[in-house]
Amino acid sequence: MADDAPDKGRGKGSISLPVLLADRQEVAFVATPRGIESLRVPRRYWGMQVGVVAIPVSDEEVRATEIAAPSDAGAWPRVVTRPDLLSPALSRLMGGEHAELSLQPGRDGLKASLVTGPGDEQPFPVAPKDALGFLAAVFQHAPRGVVKTAGGRARRVLLAVRPAARAHEYRIRIAGVVDAAPPSTLADVGLSPAVLEILLETIERRSGILLVSGGPASGRSTTLDLLALTLASRGRGGGRIGPRARTARPDLPWLAETLSDWPFPESLLAAAPEFILVEHLEGSADLVLAARLAASGCLVLAGAPAADPEALAKSAARDLAAGSAPAVPVAVLGQTIARTVCRGCLRWSMLPAAQAQRLGFHRRDLDAFERRGGLALARGAGCGDCAGTGCSGLTGIHELVVPEAGVGSLPRMREEGWRKVVQGQACVDDVISLSGAQRPLRTLREIMMHAGASPAAPDLVGAPQGEASGTHDTLPGGTRPAHGTAGVAAVMRPGPALAETETLSHILRDARGQKPVDPARLTQLANAIAARASSDSPLVALVAPTDGFRLTTHSVNVALIAGRIWAALGNGEDARLALLALVHDVGLIGAGVDPDAELPLIASEEAIDPTGRRHDAGPFLKTLGHEAAGLADPVRTVHLLLKFDLPSAEERARADSRAQVVALASLVELHMHGSAEGRPADMHDVTSLVMEQHGRRFSPALFRALLKAVPIFPIGSLVELSSGDLARVVSLNEDNHFRPRVEITASASGQEHGERRVIDLARAPFLHIRHRVTPTASASRVAV
Repeated sequence: MADDAPDKGRGKGSISLPVLLADRQEVAFVATPRGIESLRVPRRYWGMQVGVVAIPVSDEEVRATEIAAPSDAGAWPRVVTRPDLLSPALSRLMGGEHAELSLQPGRDGLKASLVTGPGDEQPFPVAPKDALGFLAAVFQHAPRGVVKTAGGRARRVLLAVRPAARAHEYRIRIAGVVDAAPPSTLADVGLSPAVLEILLETIERRSGILLVSGGPASGRSTTLDLLALTLASRGRGGGRIGPRARTARPDLPWLAETLSDWPFPESLLAAAPEFILVEHLEGSADLVLAARLAASGCLVLAGAPAADPEALAKSAARDLAAGSAPAVPVAVLGQTIARTVCRGCLRWSMLPAAQAQRLGFHRRDLDAFERRGGLALARGAGCGDCAGTGCSGLTGIHELVVPEAGVGSLPRMREEGWRKVVQGQACVDDVISLSGAQRPLRTLREIMMHAGASPAAPDLVGAPQGEASGTHDTLPGGTRPAHGTAGVAAVMRPGPALAETETLSHILRDARGQKPVDPARLTQLANAIAARASSDSPLVALVAPTDGFRLTTHSVNVALIAGRIWAALGNGEDARLALLALVHDVGLIGAGVDPDAELPLIASEEAIDPTGRRHDAGPFLKTLGHEAAGLADPVRTVHLLLKFDLPSAEERARADSRAQVVALASLVELHMHGSAEGRPADMHDVTSLVMEQHGRRFSPALFRALLKAVPIFPIGSLVELSSGDLARVVSLNEDNHFRPRVEITASASGQEHGERRVIDLARAPFLHIRHRVTPTASASRVAV
């Protein structure tokens, strides 16, 4: 019988033979009318790590089914898949009429029903001649174009297939849709920037083994094909070892079905490949053969079963040593697939801090969640574009273990999954089920740093009190509609606080012109700034830029800085603190200062108000509302702390803690601009300058909070050590901010190191940081 030629099976005398429904990497679904006890596994599967699931069917169904002859000798005959039979059932599910499809195959035939609720089932008849083709389509997860969603577009439907309570019963539910084209490059599969960079360096090797680990429906074959396609596009010749029938990209010369079938190294000279793609390694024997192949001058790209990448790398090293295999570098890329949230119905909901603690988040992240009322997570509410599932599209979640990188230098798979969840790129339900929950998570900031992504999550809208477990509408970019005309600045926006500055400018202009001012506008602005100050965004990305002194910009920036210092002291979000920062300088308007005027750079507010009229801001505060009028004394205290002469110990003791924080934030904001010829490089230099010049003005506790809010050596910055080495800060030390954890990027001796060196300066008493360096000045010494 010719390959793939359909055979109805009638009268052939082979009706009792088992037939293959689907082969999904390590799982084979086999239909047999005689039960699993009589199932004979073909020679092709001997020794393979393949799970065989026996599906009971009737003789009549096997007789009536179209069956294609096996393409490989010794394999099971394959059922001709009928995805078109799924359309009626899936259309009923997508229409919302029913929740699930129940399939119960048996020796008396397939029983199917549409389930609406407990005890509410409607029969869905399937003819015996269609039963196995229908099952094959289900277990192969509905190919593209089976059903149509909103707008009549044909999309691939993602199905969730799970065993049910009854014997041999399966429940099918629509889990999402996929609209995008299949990935065409490695950058399309969801690799983080750091993993993609190291992976491309790894495949540039002339020899070695790269294991791609993943289970069924993990995208492992796609990644292997894209790795081979990348090498082929760079002019590297290759070959393929695996089933002859599979269509791969690129079209590599087929060498053998398994490694043990290929008589290398005798045939290696004839084939002359620079890399070889091995579909699947079958145990330690194949791994030793792959090492022999790599030692002869080939890069081996091989599929491996789903396993923890770090454990798989250690297991491979033990197997190679036990098999007396040549010493070759072995890298492991573990991967799985997660659904992405539908952008058409995206909503933000809050995960309570108590639940985040059970999920293993770092204590510093938990403190931040407590202040913000939880962790903001993106979820899909369900719409026509995603068939009501809330999920549209797929993304990969990866973990790379390479010999050159130290353990933990790249995010683990679960950490990478949570990074994508926090950034709104992956479905939280898929990430929660990832393995590795026994390992504690690093801070989200560290994870993003190691992944080479933005050092902070995008600005997310915190749910107000009373909505902590609810959802709310979002605009593109994660913003939330404002309620009423007074809510101009209540919408969270990424980037500098320009909208907040403009809102304050309108309020102060109205008050200066003796127009009635709505006190709710100022209160709402203070709430919005307090929420924004407590976000994970870097402070330098939030403050509004200015080339001189502008009263409104200065006030908004002081509120943001004060909110960050207040949080570093262990306090929660405080709108009263933000309000005090916003109005602490309104007395300057009484001294004739235009709130919108761009004045020259100043080192102190005394330069523009030598008479001290800013101290008596009470009359102007009354025009801003009752709540602002009650801040007259705290405003006076702020300026007593900022006067040229140092405040006495009694004055500092009497000062309210909010006033002290606002005064310190005001000094930081003024030093951000400095003089025209001696402006600090960035906010982190400002921290050092303020501590140097005003160390006796505030308590040590306030300066410790300032170091936590605006560290002198932030994560990702480049520093020069006392040894002369250049290093990059990878994490902070809360007990001593001057001694963080660093990774050596360039040695003073100029020698290359085989593996990355990470040093905890808190445990290295003879090493310290000399100073921070700019990337441009050190580019020639930084290892790429």
